[in-house]
Amino acid sequence: MTERAPRYQAGQAIAERRTTTLLLLLRSAGLPPPQLEYRFHSERRWRFDLAWPEYRLAVELDGGEWLARGGRHNTDADREKLNHAAVLGWRVLRFSGQMIERDPWGCRDLVAAAILHFSLPNAGGET
Repeated sequence: MTERAPRYQAGQAIAERRTTTLLLLLRSAGLPPPQLEYRFHSERRWRFDLAWPEYRLAVELDGGEWLARGGRHNTDADREKLNHAAVLGWRVLRFSGQMIERDPWGCRDLVAAAILHFSLPNAGGET
């Protein structure tokens, strides 16, 4: 376990940097602040990385892209979580770490577009 600890800590530091990058860009765009680690299900311990409950919008920042089989975000457990979120009316945007690194402004713009769309009257209906 001690051999894995430095790699795990390095992975955590990268994930925190990516989250901070996205949060700063969201704030700079004048978007409402998200709730962090938002628990969206009353019976399960599932959480979203970032959530705007008033819009039923969530962002998941998928890590572990370099792990075998894509890490925990490429499992049936994660798919179960997202399926239950959809049944509850949540719209979930998923970004990989590479997406945040390569085009953080594009990720921010997509979140902004979703907030704008779901804040309009008749949001979620046909346009």
